[in-house]
This record gives sequence, C-alpha cells and structure tokens, in this order.
Amino acid sequence: MTLPELAIGAALVLGAVRVADGDLSAGTLVAFLSTALALRWPVDSIGFLLAMSQEAATATERYFEVMDASPENEPAGASGSRAAGAMGSPARAEPRVGRVGAAAPRDAERRDPTRANRAARRLRPPATA
Repeated sequence: MTLPELAIGAALVLGAVRVADGDLSAGTLVAFLSTALALRWPVDSIGFLLAMSQEAATATERYFEVMDASPENEPAGASGSRAAGAMGSPARAEPRVGRVGAAAPRDAERRDPTRANRAARRLRPPATA
C-alpha cells in the first residue's frame, strides 16, 4: 500500500467517526473523498513530470558537453581528396546493386504453385509514377 491510499483510508476512517459524532455531514465526507480521489492522478503525474524534467536537464547538459568538446583525432577521411561519386565510384552518383535473383525449388512449385509466384511478387521493384 502506498502513501496516497493510506491517506485516503485515514480520511475515510476519521470522516466516518466525525459523521457518527454529528460533527460532519455524510455529503461533505463524500465530496471530500471524491475530490481527493479525482486529484490523485494529477498529483502523481506531477511527480513523473518533475522526474522526467530532471532527466531531460541532465541529458541536455551532457549533450552540450559532448558537442562543445574538441575531437581528439581528426575524423577518418577528413584529409585528402573526395571521390566524385558515392562509395568511391567516379562514374555513378549513387550505389548500385546488380544481378540479384531468387528461385524457388521445382518440387516446391509442384506442391504449391502460388508460393513461387508470391516470392516473385515480393522481389519485384515497386512501380514508379
């Protein structure tokens, strides 16, 4: 049992005693307990928000520490000339993949002819507009 449940239980017991003595009306006790139960979730949420904001502040501080630090070594490839194309290919501006294929075994085709067709459909490139 956590502290909020204990507090609401204590309020219920003390309120019941006061209602029995005639010092408090039953409606006032119900109104108080309803308000306390309605506010329990927002109060819990404030605790989570405070914890998350503390973590965010720490993460932000660490981020700026890393960003402000000077690099120990020069990054790879920083010196020298850059190749004209991607991946060092002077003829093409983007990487290319060629001669890729797939085949279903013939006996599998006889058992389930749609299986090979489904596999072939998955391997086709999407249509472009």
